[in-house]
Amino acid sequence: MRYKVVSLDFDHTLTDGVTAIEHYAAAVGRLDLVRVAEAEFRAGTLTTREFSDRTAHIFAGAGRADVDAVAGRIALLSGVDELVRELTSRGLVVVVNSVGYRALLHTFQRRTGCRDVSGVDLVLDGDTYTGAVERYFALEDKIAFAANAAGSIGCSLEEVVAVGDGLSDMQLFAAVGRSIAFNADPVTKASADVSVDGGDVSPLRTALLDEIFGKVEA
Repeated sequence: MRYKVVSLDFDHTLTDGVTAIEHYAAAVGRLDLVRVAEAEFRAGTLTTREFSDRTAHIFAGAGRADVDAVAGRIALLSGVDELVRELTSRGLVVVVNSVGYRALLHTFQRRTGCRDVSGVDLVLDGDTYTGAVERYFALEDKIAFAANAAGSIGCSLEEVVAVGDGLSDMQLFAAVGRSIAFNADPVTKASADVSVDGGDVSPLRTALLDEIFGKVEA
């Protein structure tokens, strides 16, 4: 294998037309607030820390099981779960490397068996979220997270292939051995080694297998 770790972005990379926080916000009636914050983040006028400060309170009073249940209904592109399981079965370490809320990724991790998920940690009081941030997650933290995943099996960032779609992935793309832009914006595509698009994960699967194993497999 050319690469041993696969770092997958989540929002708009694995999801189908929605971010994890948009999905949760819609479920609790706070979608308008989140959409404004997301627009500012995409415009570069809001940092990940400021985004968290603006939105974390929508989790206040929510039980961990309830958040997990909502997160389990996030719309994903067809074939995402199967792709993660396949990559894992082939001996790859698969991580979800997101700047979003980890609370919204735990269900996905348990369902697919990916090694780890990153993101902003929220304060828990027992099994209830307080709406406060325990630990922030900045854009550059995606590099450290990928490096830790690689280091856990004695590898370096050169043996990581990263997949993403936008601004939050570009620093990581520059740091890893190989980068794949999937359904990405033009600037992110230009920063990646490989670029593919698709309404399901089939093109991504082909690109990953080609980059990792050196050939396209059906």
